[in-house]
Amino acid sequence: MSSESVESFRHHESFRQRHDGDHAEVNAPPAPAPERPVEERIVRDEGRAICVWDTGGSGPTVVFVHGNSAGKNSFENQMGSPLLARYRLVALDLPGHGRSGWVPDYGHQLYVSALRCVIRELDLKDVVLIGHSLGGNIVIEAMDEIPQARGVVAFGAAPIGKPPNVAEAFLPHPSAIAFFTADLTEEDLRNWAGTCFMTGFPAPDHFVKNIRATDPKVRACLARDVQTLRYKDELACLGAIRTPKALWHGEHENTISLKYLRSLGLAGLWGGDVVVIEGAGHSPHIERPAEFNRLVDEFVRSTRPAANS
Repeated sequence: MSSESVESFRHHESFRQRHDGDHAEVNAPPAPAPERPVEERIVRDEGRAICVWDTGGSGPTVVFVHGNSAGKNSFENQMGSPLLARYRLVALDLPGHGRSGWVPDYGHQLYVSALRCVIRELDLKDVVLIGHSLGGNIVIEAMDEIPQARGVVAFGAAPIGKPPNVAEAFLPHPSAIAFFTADLTEEDLRNWAGTCFMTGFPAPDHFVKNIRATDPKVRACLARDVQTLRYKDELACLGAIRTPKALWHGEHENTISLKYLRSLGLAGLWGGDVVVIEGAGHSPHIERPAEFNRLVDEFVRSTRPAANS
């Protein structure tokens, strides 16, 4: 395995205590103790450094993919969850984000390649892919390239076809232009939180830090990709997926249109429809972590080992 272990750490006691209650919300077998180490390591995709958190362990592996200008630390509520301690959990910083390397150009295919690389280099089997926002688009596009995948979840995401129906897929929001703007003002950074969290919900400390740590070219390249159709037809990708697939949506989401998601008429969605998470906005993994983790556990247990794992 051509990966470089660069750091190991255990979650602080305060981090563990934030998640002690989420195992009580589901009738499931006892989970292992939550104090297992989470290792931070670097894997390389054609020389490009990709920074990864990995809990190790056995059982199915859940791979979390973050959104635009975010980072793997947005999944700290999942990595430290006792309920999810029965699974191997992996989260990565996409290229240009967090502690991963910056490169001359970015795009959907680069992110799919980075995800494939992490799965290959860590020798992951029986993988469930879970992506937030842009990460949701990426995991949908990656499914036909990852035979080890046994299921996929996109949340806070609008899968788009070709050409994209942007006006229907996304709700109008005055701050949304920042998602595709390279150079952001301090006001842009503050307003971004208004698109990602419910009114009154305090953005976590890492939120603005992650945006600042992101290569500004990432956002400009995302705008170019949508304008020039440099992405897979995600509606066709979803239609071709034969393993369990789910779309999750925050009740108070103010970026993605629930009406649009339901208008797609996607057959075979887990739960029979788009799953709406009550009391959450664009970021239910942060706003409602116990409920989100319960859904993750329920989804993973509904999947079966991939035929090619």
